[in-house]
Amino acid sequence: MFSGASNNHFTGGTFNVNVQGTTAGARSMYHSEGFQLLQQAVSPGAFHDAEDTVDPQKYHPDTRTTVIDEIMDWILGLNMDDQNALILWLYGPAGAGKSDIAHDIAHRCDLENLLLASFFFSHSDPTRSNAKSLIATIAYQIAINIPGTRGNIVATIERDPLIFSRSLEAQVASLIVKPLREPHEAGYFSTSTSRRLIIIDGLDECDTPAMQCNILQVISRMFHDYHLPLRVFVSSRPKGHLTRLFLTDNFRQVKDTLNLATRPRDWRQGYTPRDGIAALTANPLFIGRSRSDVQGTCFPLPSFFSFLTLPRNRIGRSCPQKPPPTHPLGPPRSSNLL
Repeated sequence: MFSGASNNHFTGGTFNVNVQGTTAGARSMYHSEGFQLLQQAVSPGAFHDAEDTVDPQKYHPDTRTTVIDEIMDWILGLNMDDQNALILWLYGPAGAGKSDIAHDIAHRCDLENLLLASFFFSHSDPTRSNAKSLIATIAYQIAINIPGTRGNIVATIERDPLIFSRSLEAQVASLIVKPLREPHEAGYFSTSTSRRLIIIDGLDECDTPAMQCNILQVISRMFHDYHLPLRVFVSSRPKGHLTRLFLTDNFRQVKDTLNLATRPRDWRQGYTPRDGIAALTANPLFIGRSRSDVQGTCFPLPSFFSFLTLPRNRIGRSCPQKPPPTHPLGPPRSSNLL
């Protein structure tokens, strides 16, 4: 059934594979030609816990609690209103904390064995500023998190060593849909606590708008054509081409949205204005790093926070704003003709 595997066993939503030779068999698969090719095609920097992507949190840990709770409820299928929403699009302006929320969700779901794979785009990193390694990186994490798929993925790569040069749709069909079909039919995804979440962060940082739309269209076909019971969490800025695509019929029935620009910067229950001000002033890492903690909070911040935006001179004192320029001959005449 799987190359190099035997005694595939499916029970009660559990998908287990006993590899021939146990540890020796698993070790030989890791050193197989197919797995080596897969590793070479992966972008390790795109993992949620990669050293390159881990950044000091830009929003205070006691904020965004409602948004994070809503996302977790969607992942676990606890809200009856979005049971059919297999894609959740989190969008907002730069600095709103989208990537921080995506990292937070990925970390929580990985600890709870809910995360299947993640890919964090970044325009500043050539290894994850395009889609060349997207499917390989996701397939690698599937092989690690659901070991029963590993033999199928490796065998596919060995049959077609150039699989990673093919279209995104062909890669998804061979390296994601096909390996997951058997555990799906065996009931692995029958419970909401299985590893079914894929996170794609910073989609707008993928190199071209055309490729960004292609990624979304491939994800849509994964649900419409193959009916995989996965959940895909996407975050990006609300670019016009992405907004228009999410409004098409292919996405209308399978997606839900969260707009950070219209959501209050909520604090955990029981927080008072005094607690919030003390938290922000006590930890300078959270002041000035993101607008999400100092603008639009659920309580009014005092006016003394305005000094954070003033320019500073070399010794650190706030400098007054420069007065508007004066014109010795009077203000310039308008160039508009009456």
